Amino acid sequence: MHDLNVVCTINCVANYLGGIAGTNFGLIENCTVTTTIVNEDGDYTGGICGYNADGSIVRGCHVMGTIQGKGSASCIGGICGYNYYTYSGNGEIYNCWVEADVSSEHYNAITHARLGGICGFNTCNVSYCCMTGNVTNTGGNSGVGGIIGINNTRPSVSHCTFYGTVTVNHDQASKYCGNSGSVSDMYDTFQQSEYDDAIAAGHTLYAQAIKYPYTINVKKYGPGELRDIEPRGCPGQTISLTVASGKLDEITVRDAVGNDISLSGNATDGYTFTMPKKNVKVLSLATGTR
Repeated sequence: MHDLNVVCTINCVANYLGGIAGTNFGLIENCTVTTTIVNEDGDYTGGICGYNADGSIVRGCHVMGTIQGKGSASCIGGICGYNYYTYSGNGEIYNCWVEADVSSEHYNAITHARLGGICGFNTCNVSYCCMTGNVTNTGGNSGVGGIIGINNTRPSVSHCTFYGTVTVNHDQASKYCGNSGSVSDMYDTFQQSEYDDAIAAGHTLYAQAIKYPYTINVKKYGPGELRDIEPRGCPGQTISLTVASGKLDEITVRDAVGNDISLSGNATDGYTFTMPKKNVKVLSLATGTR
């Protein structure tokens, strides 16, 4: 399957649940899913597929929305719940972007939640994937990571970026991988060398995700004009707000949850702010006279 644009809401009790497919037995590429998925007590849930079978591939896919496991639901990921390996072939996930919050209530000291921003339970290869949402587990003693929940010791997980936060009430979690499985080249800030490497390798969705992960929504009022700015920004980037005509009488910058963002500058010369790890809304009143 390829080049699908799916908008869906899924609320059910089921194993093998995904925005595109329950189980992927082949290739899913260049698909966009905007979704709210809630799975209560079921296993293997992902924004693209619940289960990525051996030899199957997910690449170039973008997920937006929320993915939630309730009750005893486990193996939950922004792209895939379980990325599977056998000796006959590897499941692969690469060049993907998750702009979704992923969460689980699961608590089980034996099975674990296996909750990850990209993949919940991984036994294969994951590379060049970016997670810009948050990962939350309200249970306890459960493998939780910003990229991978639980990673088998065999697979390769590399070249991934996590801009969100991991929130848990236990110590079985980490920024990137919820257990001691091997990972490499993992980042939580923009790296120019990683961007250049992704472009050279043809992983353009990942490159876009790490350089322009969050939106800047500008609402302008009054006869004056703000100079156009890029509609997306990178955490830590300095964003300039200046007038093309008139002057700035009022300006407010808030993040996606309503927190005010500190501004530097003045109404005549303009203002700057530092891009947070969240979408931003700019409200400005520019009059036509200086």
